[in-house]
Amino acid sequence: MRPSDGDAVEVAATIIAKGRDDAAAKALLAKIEIKETATSDRLVLDSSTSGPSLESGSRQVDYVVKMPASGSLTLVTTNGEVDVDGVGGVFTASSTNGRIKASGLQSATRVETTNGEVILDVAKVGGGVSCETTNGLIEVSIPRDAKADLSARVTNGAIDFGNLNLAVKEKSPRRYDASVGGGGPEIRLQTTNGAITVRGR
Repeated sequence: MRPSDGDAVEVAATIIAKGRDDAAAKALLAKIEIKETATSDRLVLDSSTSGPSLESGSRQVDYVVKMPASGSLTLVTTNGEVDVDGVGGVFTASSTNGRIKASGLQSATRVETTNGEVILDVAKVGGGVSCETTNGLIEVSIPRDAKADLSARVTNGAIDFGNLNLAVKEKSPRRYDASVGGGGPEIRLQTTNGAITVRGR
């Protein structure tokens, strides 16, 4: 996702189908459907695998979306990466297998993934940040003068904070609670297998 210049939402979708031969790939491609639901304030795109059987092949749908920077965005994917820049509204992302990378975040942020790293560049700690992954590292950067309460949890991995003036509340190899700038919206980060890093910039 990238911010647009105006109020319009622009979507470009690329569909890739693979089969045992060209005929099978073309047959699969013809059955793949992107469902679109649009209202005055919401656009939903669905390319989930319900419908044609994929036993004889595989498919992939890549989206490039441009939308107003002030809008809110929700993304759900199973096997694929998420790359987002400049979301002024609420940002929510969920993935099973794939990296989630987002920058220019200015409002409430919630990210969940099972197998994949999470890299967030927060421009403004607006409504807080919640981030969970099972197998993957978490890297978050925030303004050095931000006001926030930080909470980090790991099972197998390290926790590291840098370039931030922290007031530590609780600290252990697997748990870290602190405030920055006197405290504010919560930044909650949790991973099972992976490191957590938070940096001020």
